[in-house]
Amino acid sequence: SLRQFLESRDDFFRVEGDFSFSVAMYVPTTCSFDLFSATRDRHARNTRLFCRGVFVTDDCSEVCPSWLSFLQVAVSADDLDLHVGRSGMQHRMLLSVIEKQVVQHAVAMLEALSQTEKWDDFWSRYSRELRLGAHDDERHRERLARLCAWKTVLRPNESAVTLKDFVESLEADVPVYYVTGQGSADQISNLPCVEGLVAHGVNALIFNEPIDAYVALRLTQVSGRQVVNVGAVGTRFPWSQGEPDTSDKLCTALQ
Repeated sequence: SLRQFLESRDDFFRVEGDFSFSVAMYVPTTCSFDLFSATRDRHARNTRLFCRGVFVTDDCSEVCPSWLSFLQVAVSADDLDLHVGRSGMQHRMLLSVIEKQVVQHAVAMLEALSQTEKWDDFWSRYSRELRLGAHDDERHRERLARLCAWKTVLRPNESAVTLKDFVESLEADVPVYYVTGQGSADQISNLPCVEGLVAHGVNALIFNEPIDAYVALRLTQVSGRQVVNVGAVGTRFPWSQGEPDTSDKLCTALQ
């Protein structure tokens, strides 16, 4: 019910305008058992639409993108005609406005959550969903990517570091290097293409999850810094005097 959502909500906001509505949303304390199942409907019915407190439908996947499928959302709209069909222009316009506001507030809520002691638990459960968001959501890609955490080649056995903290640790004009591969962080940190970085004390992120390679293709810049694939053929480093690192092909072959 709407009351249950309001009691368990993590965030609540109201929008006034051509369409007026209120939104309550929260992150469940337990992860759905089929959240990462290949057969799971990526637009699961995690959103409920009300009109002046009266339940209308939970078949409104347009309100939440697939990467937010873990989020539970309740929307109470003031102006929705209960007899407006799903194909009606007013219905589509309302859902578009709601979707924009829900995603915007969800990203802000996650940023605030990342500053609390609850974040580690959240990240352990929903890290793949945030990576998916960094890939899918062009509007909020960099903000979501900065919340994601990866291990690094200089400290592969230590805890993962967020992209935000990683970027802040870099010296001026140093790109955001990353290396992709299959295997453990320790194995990837010993790939031939990483040797030059390690020898010069330059760090790089380790992308060893399947979704990471796709995120990297979309994430070309972070905080004005280039994002560079260490193992890409033709990658040049400051210490190689303009010549491609001869180990890049070996790294590519091992990925």
